[in-house]
Amino acid sequence: FKPSYDLCVGADLDLVLNPNNLSGFFTMHWVGGDKNKIVDSTKISRLISTFRSDNEGTYTLYYTIADEYNCPRLDSTKIVVYPDVKLAEIPDTFACVGVGLELKAKVLTGNPSSYTWLGLGTFSPNNQKATTYSRNQVGIDSIQVITGDQHCSDTKKFAVSVQPNPAVEIVGAPIKL
Repeated sequence: FKPSYDLCVGADLDLVLNPNNLSGFFTMHWVGGDKNKIVDSTKISRLISTFRSDNEGTYTLYYTIADEYNCPRLDSTKIVVYPDVKLAEIPDTFACVGVGLELKAKVLTGNPSSYTWLGLGTFSPNNQKATTYSRNQVGIDSIQVITGDQHCSDTKKFAVSVQPNPAVEIVGAPIKL
């Protein structure tokens, strides 16, 4: 095992057991606290178990393995489960050429520390929850907002249809005195 693993709430982590230098018959057993979730040990014959937790926190998992002579070995790993980040869907919308459109990401879960807006137009600022989008060309822009931290993130995509500005003509009329 690695000494520690990082994952997000609800994510799966396959743990591959590696009983080095063991031949013949052996047995294995996971040991851990109440919140430790080994959700799939059906692959145990292939020495793989899947860990998942719906609760953030730090977990230490131990496994013991005994060889055919009942000589035990113990190994452990630490798993840090971070809060997940989820964004609300952002509906497709319209904008006018060259006119700023306020966009805002709505966080449903988590406390992300970073935001990045991507698309063909410009975003000011590009690294905040709210931004002003503008584009100087007619067309449909596929936009992404990516939010998260060093462990968990979420991405939402939506479209902005950039429309031409209406043509305006001011015509002078003769003034009658």
